Parts: sequence; C-alpha cells; structure tokens
Amino acid sequence: MSQTRQQRRAQQRKLDERPPKRPQRMPWRWIAGTLTALAVLGVVAIAITLPDSSDTDTAQSRKDASGLPQAADYHSLIVAPDDPERVFLGTHDGLFESTDGGRTWAQTGAINGDAMNLARDAKDAKTLYAAGHQLFQKSTDSGSTWADIPLDDAIARDLTQGGKAVDIHGFAADPTNADTVYAAVAGLGLFKSSNAGADFTKVSDTGAAGFGIAIATTTPPRLYLADAQQGLLLSENDGKTWRTVQPQISGVAVSPKDPERVLAAGDALYLTTNGRTFKSVQASDGSGFGPLAISASDPAIAYAIELPGTLHVSRDGGASWKVR
Repeated sequence: MSQTRQQRRAQQRKLDERPPKRPQRMPWRWIAGTLTALAVLGVVAIAITLPDSSDTDTAQSRKDASGLPQAADYHSLIVAPDDPERVFLGTHDGLFESTDGGRTWAQTGAINGDAMNLARDAKDAKTLYAAGHQLFQKSTDSGSTWADIPLDDAIARDLTQGGKAVDIHGFAADPTNADTVYAAVAGLGLFKSSNAGADFTKVSDTGAAGFGIAIATTTPPRLYLADAQQGLLLSENDGKTWRTVQPQISGVAVSPKDPERVLAAGDALYLTTNGRTFKSVQASDGSGFGPLAISASDPAIAYAIELPGTLHVSRDGGASWKVR
C-alpha cells in the first residue's frame, strides 16, 4: 500500500531532524515517486542549486497536461491581491509565476532555494515572504527580487561548522497585522514574531510537524495548522492549545472575504463553511493534494495542486473543481 502524503511528510520531518554530517548543501532526490528527500542543512546559498540528472529526468517525466512547470516537487501557492489570474508557485526548484491562471508558467529565478511557503504582507501587497528549507527571504517588489531575512536564534539551527540554517515547513502572515507572522519550524514547534520576522517567540511544541498555517479573522482569531501527523489542527487561543478538526491534511487556506470558509488539502480536498466541520469536495486520483490558495480579489477562484502534478481550479469558492 502506498504511503499517504502525511506519512511521507512525517518521514521527511524525521530526516530533517538528523544533524548533518558536514555543512554542505545537496539537492533533493525524488525516489520512487515519494517525498523521501534528505535535506542536508547549511548556510543559505546565493547561487541556485541545480538538480542533478536524476532530478531533471524525473521532473521532465512529471510535466503533464495541466501545464505545471517542471520541478522536483510543488510546495506552495499564492495569488496576487489584485489579479486572480496571476499566481506564484513555490517549488523545490525555486519560484514560478503564471499570469494566465496557471495555463503557462515562467521561472522567476528570484528565489535561490526550496520555497515551502509563500505569504503576503497585510498592508503592502508588494511585500512577500518565502520560507522553507535553508530559506527565509522577503521581497518588496511583488517577487521580482528577494533578500535574506536574518535568522533569529529562536528558529535557527546552529551548525557547529558552517553557521546557522533554518527549516521552516509552515509559514503565515496575519491578514490584519503586518508585523505578526507565524512559523512552524521542523522538529522545534510553532513560533510567533511581532516584528515581521526579526525576532521569534515559541508558542508551543505543536507545529514541529506542521506544513501549512492559515489565519481566520474571526473573534477570537483562529489558527489552522496542517500537521503531518495529526491532520488539520485548530487553535482559538493563539496557538497555545489545539484540537484536530480533520485527519490527513497537509495544506490549508482561508477565504480572504469569509473567515468561516476554509479549504483543506490532503488525501482529498475538503471545504467548511462554518470554520469547523469539513466535507470532501474533490477526490484524488493521484497521491492526494498539496498546495492550495484562494484569490483575494475574487474569492470564488481557488487553485489546488494534486500530486504528483496536476493543477485544479475552482470558480465557486472551492465547492467544485476542474483540472486546468
């Protein structure tokens, strides 16, 4: 029986927690169609790490009719705030952009790393965050150029040789407060920053296996955490305590206009209209669903990637889906 996406990501988290034998960077390898990558931690590099021949061959074989770009893995999606057809896709091989709703893609070349998460500043639509394996960067020009955010000791792993590295598996920016961001750091837990990522404080041990964070502007605010081991978790006290609301979930997105409307991705696509009770809206013919995003300017439009690589689009707020 094939592994679920949650099992594969739980296995990946265990691998990430192993201390590196030496401070070098190695490209991930896609093995037998499963995500069993071994990330060797090191300093964030300036040059792009190119995949070896096996990565290239696998990526080429995974390009399908959906028009997704060639990449070893797909991690995160975000939609431009003023254009529902402009979509950014974070991959193991950097950042890609589509200006036609995912029909065609072009690599920006701007991010030199594994973009596990993409998030947007609450006040400035041109300010983006990118976080992931050995990656913590910020753009102030809508993703054209990026600069490293200095690593805070709370979320950095101190390598005896080679400096410090970060492994952020989940990241989100508060939609009502530009200074507040959350980071789920592999093997460590959930952290919160009140100064746009300059400093972090640990919120809870929950989050060590987190792969997606979303914030609903309810009263009190709700935090959703897609956990590789426990499924979709919900907290209503700023992440101090959690409860599971849906099993087998690895991605989550909240509608920008309706905080009770939440999409979750895992073995299938799920939707709730009350913030708590989810129903399946799209089964998977592949290995489940991963990245998903909802348009801010037109919340009826949503995107989701079915693994290993098919783009789905919804035009009714996630109630129904079609392959792009």
